[in-house]
Amino acid sequence: MDVSGGFSYQKGRVELFNHSVSFSKDPSYLGSTVQILDSVRNFIQHASFMQDVINISQSNYYELTKNMNYNFGLNLTRKLPCGDDLDIGASFRQDKNKNDKATQELITYPQEQDADRTYRHLWEKTRTNGYSLQGSVKYTVHALNRWNYRSFVNFDYSRTTSDAPDYRLDDLEVYGPDAGKEVTDLPSTRDSLARTLDGQNSSWSTLTWHRTSPGFNVYYNKEGNGKTIWFEVNLPLDIREEKLNYRTTTADTTVRLQTILPEPMAKLEISSHNFDRFYKLQYNMNYNNGSLYNRVNVRNDANPLNIKLGNPDLKTALIHKFYARWRRTNRKYDQTFSSDLNVQFITNSIAYGNTYNPENGVRTYKYENVDGNWNAFGQFYFTRALGPEKRWRIQTNTSLSFIHNVDISATQGETGNSRLSTVDTWRTGEDAELSYRFKTLSVGINGTVDWRNSQSDRSGFETINAVEYNYGMTVNYTLPWKIQLATDIKMFSRRGYSDSGMNTDDVVWNASLTRSFAQKRLVVKLEGFDILSQISNTHYSIDAQGREEVWINNIPSYAMLHLQWRFNHMPKKK
Repeated sequence: MDVSGGFSYQKGRVELFNHSVSFSKDPSYLGSTVQILDSVRNFIQHASFMQDVINISQSNYYELTKNMNYNFGLNLTRKLPCGDDLDIGASFRQDKNKNDKATQELITYPQEQDADRTYRHLWEKTRTNGYSLQGSVKYTVHALNRWNYRSFVNFDYSRTTSDAPDYRLDDLEVYGPDAGKEVTDLPSTRDSLARTLDGQNSSWSTLTWHRTSPGFNVYYNKEGNGKTIWFEVNLPLDIREEKLNYRTTTADTTVRLQTILPEPMAKLEISSHNFDRFYKLQYNMNYNNGSLYNRVNVRNDANPLNIKLGNPDLKTALIHKFYARWRRTNRKYDQTFSSDLNVQFITNSIAYGNTYNPENGVRTYKYENVDGNWNAFGQFYFTRALGPEKRWRIQTNTSLSFIHNVDISATQGETGNSRLSTVDTWRTGEDAELSYRFKTLSVGINGTVDWRNSQSDRSGFETINAVEYNYGMTVNYTLPWKIQLATDIKMFSRRGYSDSGMNTDDVVWNASLTRSFAQKRLVVKLEGFDILSQISNTHYSIDAQGREEVWINNIPSYAMLHLQWRFNHMPKKK
């Protein structure tokens, strides 16, 4: 019998200042993204480029989260006198979450008379409380011909309540754009706060979810003479029912969804030549209903520039995955070749599409189904020891992938297939390393190259043909007094992006010193990250649709002292 349990508590805080601009035409003539934002941030109302600006948004954002959960699990395995196996499992989990968000947002429309402004001071107070129960029963028959037959049934049940009132503090006269209020300032009385309740964008909900999954599993296992064969077919039937009671001050609705679908899996693994050769083939099918909240037919305009709509007509997405692997090992030279291939097809993929209004820069988001999404990924890996004493080692990993991504990105008025945005992306990469190890010294030089090409027939899409590469070295060495030194330095470079702000060179140097005490129970570690302070706190990335996204790292460079105490208790033998 196995018994397990756990408890966790997390508390986090986020403070951000955001500045965004919508243009009526390509603003690249103003320079890089950073230069464009600087130009608008310090704008003069009558500057010539302001005629191309649709809206300017400035916002302060604050978020405080507290999450707590605990869980308990029990599993019992019994070998029956007849040789069969009986497995019974059960688990319980409780989650409680508190989330407070405060936002001050000022939106300016320069083309409107007297530079019309929209101001909102929002406070969102979300409380969720949920629990889940899981249970399973498995019965396995082991036949004498190495075939095994298993019948099983899994049970799952969960219930989550959520209270998410939103408050428009700017409805109070003392919370105007010029009132000088901090983003976290709240009214002094409950009555004042209650008067600002935004009923349309507030919600109170209860979500229940339960699933029964009976199934049958057959597997064949043969071992001996340095060979193994494993063949398995798994045929579960997923019977699922979901129910959401959703209420606002203006609507009260119930959404139900019942799904009965198989989730088959088939796998074949073969090893031979004393396990030095390995082959694997696998197929899986599963499905995705998305969140039931996305099916509620409501409109949320808490952010006037990003309006969200529900879609009660969402369909279930089906996902087919194929996987193949081949590996060959030569122990004499400590050498390994391996290759992998992954292919995935999705029907009725759930896309978070958006429709753009060029008149005011407002985007309306809605989950919808699209077809045609698929991707493939392949890689080849090689490693080998060099020299008579095998102190040197070389390894390389080459990859190639293709992504056919279909999403919805439309301009207001477009209908049908004209709303679809299809982007094809090729990526190829090479990762190589040469290392040397002798006693307590380990040194390595390494480099990575990642090339990306994204193309689309979408209007206004600029072909991306870019490369990112890095190179550097790592050193690990034991200094006197048993101090462990670990350091690495790398140059990270990007080329080929249309935005000059993404074509960067950053030298990153990290180092740490570690020492153990008290028979390795106490570990003291001093760590320095980005010692040269070269990493920008603005990071750029490209998603599957070729859109540029910006992520903020608040602490790009830091030093940290770690203290760790290890507990290790071995029970006395009876």
